[in-house]
Amino acid sequence: MIDQQAVEGLGHGELLQSSSCPSDFQATLVLNSYESNCLRNWLSQRWRAKSLEQTCVYEAEHSTLLISMAMSAINLLAAREKFEAWLQAVLLDQLSAAQSRD
Repeated sequence: MIDQQAVEGLGHGELLQSSSCPSDFQATLVLNSYESNCLRNWLSQRWRAKSLEQTCVYEAEHSTLLISMAMSAINLLAAREKFEAWLQAVLLDQLSAAQSRD
């Protein structure tokens, strides 16, 4: 694991680098227990939120939901910047969706 960051209210993000291709990375948002119970919400947001385009939503052990996205970067610094930007975009999209439901 290259990087791990808390995402307020959602869970935490993990950034992994491919061992076979150093320019390929996997960004994953590991949802907390509350958000993991909102599968329908996350699936519907995949079609509405720009940050969730080209992501995979899947269930891991203990009913934990993971949102995963492949990304390419020229180096670790660029990958970390993309990772941080993606996590921030997901958080903002979720806040916007929650406000539109109110």
